Amino acid sequence: LRGARLADVVGGGFLEPHERHAADADPAALPRAAPMRRRGGVPRQQGRERGHHGIIRVLEPVGGVAAAEECIRDSGIDFSRDDPYRIGVIIGTGIGGISEIETQFTKLLKKGPGRVSPFLVPKMMGNCVAGVISIRHYLRGVNYVGVSACASGSNSIGAALRSIQFDDADVIITGGSEAAITSLGLAGFCSARALSTRNDDPEH
Repeated sequence: LRGARLADVVGGGFLEPHERHAADADPAALPRAAPMRRRGGVPRQQGRERGHHGIIRVLEPVGGVAAAEECIRDSGIDFSRDDPYRIGVIIGTGIGGISEIETQFTKLLKKGPGRVSPFLVPKMMGNCVAGVISIRHYLRGVNYVGVSACASGSNSIGAALRSIQFDDADVIITGGSEAAITSLGLAGFCSARALSTRNDDPEH
């Protein structure tokens, strides 16, 4: 059993929680969110590698995939030496590809349905991250994403443990991944009064 801390939301490696930086939203327009900025970027080899008939390049659930890659390297497990049908992926996410929904809905309104990307459906589905991880490593075991709001990651870890206990798998890649810090996502949390207005002291 290996553990890892929180991964940077832009795929920059494992960080302490207070070091996280969010992106993809304009905090100045929101009444409750502390100002945020993008720092660094996703390493190209983690997020944009071409292969597996190009599916990795176009789907790119980069946060979850980058975190999984780092965990796999940290574990030292060589999947090529094990039965791929005994290795699975169970990842938790609360929303899925909300950023892609925003992007393609804007295209729909401005340019019509003919300009909506054919990759909208796979990119907005929550199970995309588990699928891409399994494709990258040719894993054929149990594979799904658990969706239970803020408990999604914890529930998925529990489900992974039970899969091993009940002999459904020998190894499970598990954890949680989220990329909901977008204009729409933050606006919803602001409207629900779920975010602090104490922007001058965000660490407390």
